[in-house]
Amino acid sequence: MKKEEEERKKREEEERKRMEEEKTKREEDEKKEKENEERRRKIEKDIEKQAEDIKREAEKEAKESAKSKKIEKPEQEKEEKPFEKKLGRKEPRKEEGILDLKKEEAEIRKELATFPERKNPIEEIKRILQEKSADLEKRLSELSDTENEVETRVSALEKKESELASLGTRNLGKEKETEKERWRIEELRKEVENNRWSLEKEKEKIERKLKEADEEYSAILKEENKIKARLKEIERTKEKEKAEKDKKLLQDQFGKIGQEKNELENKGKVLESKKEDLQKILEDVLKKEKETEENVKFVEEKEKMAADPAQKRSIEKERRGKEEERRSVETKKWSLQGVIEKIEGEIKAINKEYENAKERERKIVLQIKEADVIISGEKPQPEKKEEKPIQEPVCLKCGKKNNPGQKFCTQCGASLLKS
Repeated sequence: MKKEEEERKKREEEERKRMEEEKTKREEDEKKEKENEERRRKIEKDIEKQAEDIKREAEKEAKESAKSKKIEKPEQEKEEKPFEKKLGRKEPRKEEGILDLKKEEAEIRKELATFPERKNPIEEIKRILQEKSADLEKRLSELSDTENEVETRVSALEKKESELASLGTRNLGKEKETEKERWRIEELRKEVENNRWSLEKEKEKIERKLKEADEEYSAILKEENKIKARLKEIERTKEKEKAEKDKKLLQDQFGKIGQEKNELENKGKVLESKKEDLQKILEDVLKKEKETEENVKFVEEKEKMAADPAQKRSIEKERRGKEEERRSVETKKWSLQGVIEKIEGEIKAINKEYENAKERERKIVLQIKEADVIISGEKPQPEKKEEKPIQEPVCLKCGKKNNPGQKFCTQCGASLLKS
């Protein structure tokens, strides 16, 4: 009995030590929590100060800009978008064009650059709170195990008390010892419960702070996304204006190419007409050449048949005259062929230029279509490919139509594979 009593006391002493350590640790954690809270408040003050500085700077820039322009806006134009109000930006007017958009874009990018500085401290606070919450969850789990153990011991003691009370002869001494032991365990249970309550309250407090940090972070993200959406809107407007400008230039180029094509067509027609005229002349020259060649052959035949020297000399003179006539015709033919070949080369060059102009025209049409897509803001629809219908194989033997992929006729059993 003494040994059991000593072990029990030893266990209680160890439990008390552990509880004291828990208490000390909790106090240290509370101290750290206070330090973190102070640091968080300091960060929040810094963020608020930065936001105020940005607001003041933006408002100052807006006032200076308004003074330099000396333009009074009507009351209905003084409404500003929430995030633009913070930056001191006004709605861009049409007459100010792309320059105002560039200025607004620069201001937005400047504002977006401040968001990491605003988000980082909150992210750090969230990380610390999440770690703290996880640590408390772990400690609560350990405490729950201890509490279960203590409740088991209390139940065992109550059962023992009930057994002692049911005996015919009650042993009040033993009952007293059991009751005192139960008191000690109940005190231990109270201490465990107090620790649990304290940890639960601390956890609830951390969860509230974590929720506040999440809400603050979400608000910053929402503001950031709103500014990003405006930036996309500006980029879209700039892109549209550029596309409209490019389209106008492309249309001018398209018109010039059309004029160029007309000039080439007219030039080609003139050359074709000239070529046709020269070819007609060449046909007459070729006929003349053929006649001359026949005359030369006729004279040569006469020359062969001439026996008298005087007659032969006369025929030779005649042949020489015909030869000179043939040379003159051949020279004219060569000249005409050279001119026609030159014209054909020019026509070929014109046709090549014309095809190049058509290709440039085709590319410009595609570029204009791309510009139209950007201006309209619609996504280009992909061309739908026509699906070829699956043919049903027809049996050559009996003429029955079978399902696609069938190898043999379902009616006569003949092969459907093409030999």
